[in-house]
Amino acid sequence: MYKNINLNLYKVFYDVAKYGSFSKTAEFTYTFNGWLLDGVAYDFSTEVTGNITLVADWTATKNTYTVTFIVDGTDYSTETKEYGLTFAEPTAPIKQATAEYTYAFNGWLLDGVAYDFDTAVTGNIELVADWTATKNTYTVTFDSNGGSAVAPETKEYGSKFTLPANPV
Repeated sequence: MYKNINLNLYKVFYDVAKYGSFSKTAEFTYTFNGWLLDGVAYDFSTEVTGNITLVADWTATKNTYTVTFIVDGTDYSTETKEYGLTFAEPTAPIKQATAEYTYAFNGWLLDGVAYDFDTAVTGNIELVADWTATKNTYTVTFDSNGGSAVAPETKEYGSKFTLPANPV
């Protein structure tokens, strides 16, 4: 003997076009929290008694990025900022003068171009210190020890001085 059983089939919908699907963007990382029915977490142990639409519940977390300042190949400082924020220029580094050169700090470069600190952070960046090197000059003065005066001579580092005329 056979018994006829009528089964009611119901559809559970998730409308991607309406509710979207999320993957990481430059600005946000999305975490899937579960499914909601009428704004409440859906209990999958509940019997389905009619057509329902479950809505994906997502948490968006704003991404953070690292800004690294490089001076002569070494990390000078680092900052972490959320996407879309700007950051302040750090205190200018000081590069020690050598016998040959004196250095002046010009600013920070991103990919060889002066960085604009009004630019919002949209990814990790490395800013490199830009310097102008000026060759040092030195002056030789001559003490003629009672003889006629001999004019001093100023030359760049590494240059050779010219032998002056003998004092009289």
